[in-house]
Amino acid sequence: MSNSKWSKTDKQRERPQEQREHGPRSDLRANLRRGRTVVNPFDLKTALLAKHAQHVALIHFPIALFISAVAFDLIAQWTKRRGVADAAYYNLLVAAISTLPVLATGILAWQFQLEGQKL
Repeated sequence: MSNSKWSKTDKQRERPQEQREHGPRSDLRANLRRGRTVVNPFDLKTALLAKHAQHVALIHFPIALFISAVAFDLIAQWTKRRGVADAAYYNLLVAAISTLPVLATGILAWQFQLEGQKL
């Protein structure tokens, strides 16, 4: 037992609310007390219209699809299997198509965040 005459809950009651709480729930409560709105990360509209650039999230898809297309093509050449060659073709096709929104979001990010400055 401690030598203190106060129990743990009495000591906690003395401290301000911000010092007592820790973790994600306390951050949520603190934001709500300050009048800030909390965004649902699974809301598609909020995610697509966010102030940050979606280019950062989208750029990985064409890169990964291109790398997997090359891997499938090498496997198809080695094994002589037509199905793997088709997978390589469709991966490359989807990579090319997914480049268009990546390019658009990259240009928008450049215009809005960097104000069109020279790179």
